Amino acid sequence: MNYPIQQLGWSQEQAQQLVKTYSADIPSSHYYLDVDDEYLVEALLNYFQLTLQTNLKFQDALRPLGINSLEAIKAFEMGYANRSLNRFIPDDDLAIRGVLQRCGWLKASGHERFRYAYIYPLYDIDGNLVGAWGYWLGSGLLDSEAQLLLWNSASYGLSHPEPLCRAKEVLIRATPLQACQSYALGYTNALALVMESLSRSRINSLFASLGFDKVFLHGEDRLSHPSWFELLSEALFELDIPFEVLPVARA
Repeated sequence: MNYPIQQLGWSQEQAQQLVKTYSADIPSSHYYLDVDDEYLVEALLNYFQLTLQTNLKFQDALRPLGINSLEAIKAFEMGYANRSLNRFIPDDDLAIRGVLQRCGWLKASGHERFRYAYIYPLYDIDGNLVGAWGYWLGSGLLDSEAQLLLWNSASYGLSHPEPLCRAKEVLIRATPLQACQSYALGYTNALALVMESLSRSRINSLFASLGFDKVFLHGEDRLSHPSWFELLSEALFELDIPFEVLPVARA
């Protein structure tokens, strides 16, 4: 899959200037994705999704985390960055690499920010792509790191927002990984709400616009993301939205 410079309307000189201008890391939320940029990033996410969906080894690595079905992987549009970006974008395609560097996908060094990570796309409530969340499996599958990219000055991102269109009762988890785990357990109305900076007013505004009849939270998130859990539960209480906390499963 190749996106020649001419397709984006840039000359070779303009592309080189882009790379020079954005040679330092820029906070991703300060960058606005225009139509061409969003098309490119969506194509890249699709490439990583195909990489995961066609490789049993990458899928099997998720089984100890409870994600043992291709259905869950597809529902969350989950992908895997196996360091094959050069197959998607040639090294000398400076225009494309300039876009990915500006939106934070590539570091100033040229290395992929999400290399060897499982990736989830993030959307706003209108279905617009606003970011991505990457997760690295640790050596013991439990020791791990996560990283968030948000664009267009977005303050939050939703993973698996499809229930917003059809469900009046949803299970909201703190991370896309946890939401995907819940989906694999049968909670098909699970989604993740990921925030760059926690804010009561932002959460209140978001919930007020969604119109849920009932929200489920999970006791695991109370332990793993206490600030996130406290803000969400307080917002739901303040807005008089019924909610229930699911118990933590016993070992």
